[in-house]
Amino acid sequence: MQNNKYNQLFTLIRTTRDRNSFLNSLEKLSAEIFKEGKKQDIVADVYVDDINEFLTSEKLDKEDKNAVEKALSDIREEMENLKSINITLASYPNEEIINAMSSWLDKNMDEKVILNIDVDGRIGAGAVFNNGIFKDYSLNTQIEEAFKNKKSEILALIKN
Repeated sequence: MQNNKYNQLFTLIRTTRDRNSFLNSLEKLSAEIFKEGKKQDIVADVYVDDINEFLTSEKLDKEDKNAVEKALSDIREEMENLKSINITLASYPNEEIINAMSSWLDKNMDEKVILNIDVDGRIGAGAVFNNGIFKDYSLNTQIEEAFKNKKSEILALIKN
């Protein structure tokens, strides 16, 4: 993956679900900057500390509301422009599998690519990739192919 000033934040984003959560955090933080009066506590928000850490690393004057809002807008634009690959699985993967898939993409792609994970129990096992080119590595498809290619052998076994 190529070097980008946002890599520090990109490492947090593995899936479109992560990206949506991150963008929600950005919106909350942005709203708080211009809010008058008592500000709500957003410390518990998942990504706020990471965003603040990034802004600090950029040596941004946090008192300059316009500069902070511009930085948040730039981050938002970068996040919204991340490419994604569509993958359909039989069930939603655990964190270990998401991390492994995301790490593979980070190592093998020239730019940050995130996973857009869909779940369809009908595929049985395996995965279906669709990013302009459709690749079906599902167990269901393999079984269908086996039945199609070995139809006469299977029927002979059943009849005996």
